[in-house]
Amino acid sequence: MRATVSLGNVSSIRDSIDGIQHTAAINPGNSGGPLLNNSGLVIGINAKTMLNAQGIHFAIPVNKLTDWLNEEKYTEVLALNKTASKYKSSKIDTRKYNVIKNEKSEIIEIGQNIFINYSEAADIYLNGELYGHTPLLIKSAKIDITSIRVQTNEGFDEIKVKINPNINDIFTFNPVLRPFVGKLFIDTEPVKSLVFIDGQDMGRTPFLNQEIPVGKHKIELKNENYKMITDEIEIKKDRLIEKKYTLEKTFLIKFKNLLPSNTKIELVKGNNKISYNINKPERIEKGKLEVYIINEFLDTSDNPINIEITDNDYTIDYKAKYKTGELVIKNLKPESLVYLDGDNITNQLKENRIKINFGEHKLKVTNFKFADIEKYFELKKDIHEINLTFANDPQYFINSFKPIGVGLAVPGAVFTILGSALFSASIVDYYVKDKDNLLIYNDYDAYLKQRNITLSIFWSGMGIAITGIAAIGASIPMFIIKKPRSYYFNKGKKTDIRAYLNINYSKDLTLSILLFM
Repeated sequence: MRATVSLGNVSSIRDSIDGIQHTAAINPGNSGGPLLNNSGLVIGINAKTMLNAQGIHFAIPVNKLTDWLNEEKYTEVLALNKTASKYKSSKIDTRKYNVIKNEKSEIIEIGQNIFINYSEAADIYLNGELYGHTPLLIKSAKIDITSIRVQTNEGFDEIKVKINPNINDIFTFNPVLRPFVGKLFIDTEPVKSLVFIDGQDMGRTPFLNQEIPVGKHKIELKNENYKMITDEIEIKKDRLIEKKYTLEKTFLIKFKNLLPSNTKIELVKGNNKISYNINKPERIEKGKLEVYIINEFLDTSDNPINIEITDNDYTIDYKAKYKTGELVIKNLKPESLVYLDGDNITNQLKENRIKINFGEHKLKVTNFKFADIEKYFELKKDIHEINLTFANDPQYFINSFKPIGVGLAVPGAVFTILGSALFSASIVDYYVKDKDNLLIYNDYDAYLKQRNITLSIFWSGMGIAITGIAAIGASIPMFIIKKPRSYYFNKGKKTDIRAYLNINYSKDLTLSILLFM
């Protein structure tokens, strides 16, 4: 009796697997049916009844059934339960295996009563012979049934079964259709080409797959150094499609000489224009090409370059011809070293001007008296001017003789002042205070004592003052004499002294000696 229900009460909740005892009437063959609550929710699966009693029936709680399905890894059954409505339509499930099948064995042991539950009309085949159409209840099925197949124009589902007459429960088969398949064989020249079907990597040729879903598919064939082939094929049910392809060899275009990093290459073949990246070059088919070199800094009046690719990579012997302009350096101080892109161009400057190529450059100016100057610029016109601003370099003072001069001049000035004060005091005593007059003293001994004190102050002042003057005199050359430029270069401040070895060291030394004398 289809679509019937019975009412009852939950009598007890037990700890066994069949944990729900209830009084809703069930009969042999009802095993597997749902036990619902007042809200229509499934709370258990009816499992058994006590034949020698009335109103004592048992159901497996849903939570225990779910735990068991998870433990046995029947996760697809749970997923199917959650989305059951999806499989009521004619949509095809492309999973490799039917979720109904037992993962431990492909053969399912069932009773003689079989219900094939599929909402739309589909053909039912028993052991390969048409039996009827879905939905259908098969009663007292023959023991020799070994396969059940449900089929539409779009797909099929099939299970292997074994009939056990001792099983009284009705077995329900819920088919999930999977698409029909065909066979595909692909061979290529050269072999071992990569095969992609609908964007999925399928392996290398020669390629054979006996389970390609029926329908249209996009094929891509790839092989290093060869042009990719794309094709569309249609797979038909239970048919073998054979395809053979020949991939066309491709080649690289190389440049013998290095091109500027911002150079663009365009290839023209017939009506096709290709942007060619020299850092990540694409492979090109054989044939005649026009090559255009594009760079705002280069003289490209010789465009295009006509080439023909035959059986090998093509190398273009192209020497870049740069446009040139003039660099003008303003406020350049004497005895400066000028570097352009790391090269010393000091001797190449004419009135602080020089011809250079268009493009990006780095200018560095060094002078042992001032801090280094670095400037980045881009020449893309006939004349480019750079104004220099020099800043004092504290290191120049530290690395010169001037700190020694300061060390002599300051104490020398102190000594000179102190000595002059003592010398002046002795003169005042002798001439102004008339301490050298014998008449102002009571005795001759007092006169001699004062005379000796005055003379000691006089000579001490003279000595200290002379020492101070000598120190000041010695400091003068320290402020005038310059250390050889090689000293600063050896200290790592500069990098090239060859351009300026004609220093005036001897003149500075002579001048300082004359001043001291």
